[in-house]
Amino acid sequence: MSHFFRKTTLFVILCALSCMLRSSLLAQTINGSMSGTVVDSSGARIPGALVVLRNSKSRDQRKTTTNASGVFNFNFVPAATYTLTITREGFETLLTKNIELHPNDQLNIAELKMQIGSENVSVTVEANTDIATSGERSSLITAKDIQKLSTVGRDVSELLRTQAGFSQVQSGLDNSSGSAEVAGSYSGLANYVGNGATANGASVIADGANVTDPGSGAGQTQIVNMDMVQEVKIETSNFGADTAKGPTVITAVGKSGGQNYHGNAQLYVRHYAMNAQDWFAKYQGLPQLPDRYLYPGVGVGGPLIIPGTSFNKNHKLTFQFNGEGYVQQNSYAYGNPTKALLQALVPTQAMRNGDFSVQSLSNYLGVDQGTLTTQCNASGTLVNYLHQCALPATTNAGYLSATGQTRNFTGGVLTGGIEPNMAAVLNGLYPLPTGPTVKGFNYKTLNTINPNLFQTRLRVDYAMNDSNKIYVVYNGQFGTTTGIPENIYYSPGTSNSAILGGVNTLARRTPLHARTSAASTTLG
Repeated sequence: MSHFFRKTTLFVILCALSCMLRSSLLAQTINGSMSGTVVDSSGARIPGALVVLRNSKSRDQRKTTTNASGVFNFNFVPAATYTLTITREGFETLLTKNIELHPNDQLNIAELKMQIGSENVSVTVEANTDIATSGERSSLITAKDIQKLSTVGRDVSELLRTQAGFSQVQSGLDNSSGSAEVAGSYSGLANYVGNGATANGASVIADGANVTDPGSGAGQTQIVNMDMVQEVKIETSNFGADTAKGPTVITAVGKSGGQNYHGNAQLYVRHYAMNAQDWFAKYQGLPQLPDRYLYPGVGVGGPLIIPGTSFNKNHKLTFQFNGEGYVQQNSYAYGNPTKALLQALVPTQAMRNGDFSVQSLSNYLGVDQGTLTTQCNASGTLVNYLHQCALPATTNAGYLSATGQTRNFTGGVLTGGIEPNMAAVLNGLYPLPTGPTVKGFNYKTLNTINPNLFQTRLRVDYAMNDSNKIYVVYNGQFGTTTGIPENIYYSPGTSNSAILGGVNTLARRTPLHARTSAASTTLG
């Protein structure tokens, strides 16, 4: 039993050391430092003054004293709003409120002047933290700012579009771009570029963990939900040694619990009935996409207590939980309508009835009858359609059906139509045309997917004492997707031709022929 106890104790100690080590490594990413100088009214330094730094939300506090030069310093301080209290015998208490500390800040507060008097008398001042302490070029977006911004998606990467010098990535001859409207695969960093950088030149740091896709550098391994962050810092140049990568770094600090209970519930809805018709779908003659997005979410935080017990009576253990579902129906595959467009050349109703005459094949390929009869050869303009444009042979063209009946062609029309079993296979594989053949295609539709997801985030903070703080963050993203549809009639073709998804005519060939074409855990 004692052996088991020793092993258990060792395991706990190792876990604690791991947390502390991880904390020091992450501190440069999501924490900051604060220093200052305490002087009297004449400017003389005051040594030995007690300095207490208190988190306005969690009420967690840290203590130190000024050195012989009247200087104090706090390291590894989480981003938050603080109150600084300075006391010294023979001087009035100095209270400085609303000190805002952000990720990677090295805040140096100007001279803090104490007046001679009784400690029972306090002087309250507002902090001036607008003085630049580094040469970095950055901007800060708080949770309150996010609530006021007009955004469409749920990921913080969309906030890049609010920054000067940033725009949405455009690519290809159609100048298409990705979409931040859908949470998940297509809503990350690859959609935005700024200040002349490449599309894979940005990184996202969430609660100290780098969630940038290590493979491409242009995506994310996880959604960084806007309603789960306390603030977002966007750095674009003049990085310090604490920043691992550029030219754009997004640092998101997640919400944490406080001394008081708080909670929220929200529901974001987007529905196609409230949207205008997509210009591309309208241009292609397609109906409006019936897409729907439903994002229910909850959040709750505060001290972690067990009713009826004295557990955590000092409220040193706090938590923050957030969860959100991403119900997304009929979203564009590949992230935008131009890439989701599926065009094909599929058998017409006449061909399904066994009509492979010159007129039927001309309608099928979208050419006149003269072109069909003269250009369907190895050196003609219809060389890519030799399996489709060749007229049925007039000799030895009969074939034996499954019932033992011999069927022949008369003027290119199959007597008795296509054999029923094969007709059933044909109709099951290929849809009917959506219109006449234009530029090699007679069928158009949009590939859609249903990338439904849900995400949970839990943060637990424990203030062991004034010098040691531990926090654990779990962020999990789960879900399934219907995948991008793959169809036998899919045919990318070339500029004006579709060479896949056709049906062979019976020119000494077989009767029918078809061709087929993650959770992140952060310890601090």
